[in-house]
Amino acid sequence: ATNAIAMTDPSNGDYSAKVGGPCKAAGSDGLDIGCSIYSTVLGYKTAAMDPVSAAVLFDTANKASAVGVDPGPVSVTVGANSNRILLAIGHNEGGDGPLTSVSGGGGGAWTRVGTGGTNPGRLVDIFVSIAPSTGVQAITPTWATALTANVSFAVVSIYNANQTTPTQNFTDGGVATTITVNSAANNLVFAGLSANGNMDPITSGTERYTDANFAAGGTGPGAATVTITWTGAVGREIAGCDVKAV
Repeated sequence: ATNAIAMTDPSNGDYSAKVGGPCKAAGSDGLDIGCSIYSTVLGYKTAAMDPVSAAVLFDTANKASAVGVDPGPVSVTVGANSNRILLAIGHNEGGDGPLTSVSGGGGGAWTRVGTGGTNPGRLVDIFVSIAPSTGVQAITPTWATALTANVSFAVVSIYNANQTTPTQNFTDGGVATTITVNSAANNLVFAGLSANGNMDPITSGTERYTDANFAAGGTGPGAATVTITWTGAVGREIAGCDVKAV
């Protein structure tokens, strides 16, 4: 069988007609190794040879909540997947200061993705670290002020994420229980909600953690825009970001 695909030469146009053998006639049953050799050796790029980005996927999550004391550290078991990242989320429902730093996980330095809400006040803080170690990792938060109210700290493990630009499009959704984040196919949107009272069920997206009182986190598969919504909650602050594919 012949399995030709169109190969474009920037100076000479279509190259598939200029070579003999398996790249001479068109076919629809896959890429013949002959085409691969021609395109690799001669530098021609074929659509069939372009790498396909794997979708960003959720691994696992864990959280802890407390009133007036630090709920951390929080341990999460990181799977042995490629292109791992961790998100750390601080939920503040009552008026204390934000997260100032995060440590642990054995990966890259933790950096702030964004802070949603009024500081000090009702907040959702998101931090990210690339390439964490596998296995059980204890993640420790540091807060800007003494804690006096409802606080939650969560850690989310994600894989197939870009290691250069793991997150983008941070969005502060304000005092609400729904948020829309700009994204793209193969990406993954994360949203965190700080609330007062029951926040279940999640009606748009997949819930990844909740304590049914102070905080919840959810994800949605990438598209041009992704909306994540909780019902039944008294929203204090919602924020989210897009996790970019490799």
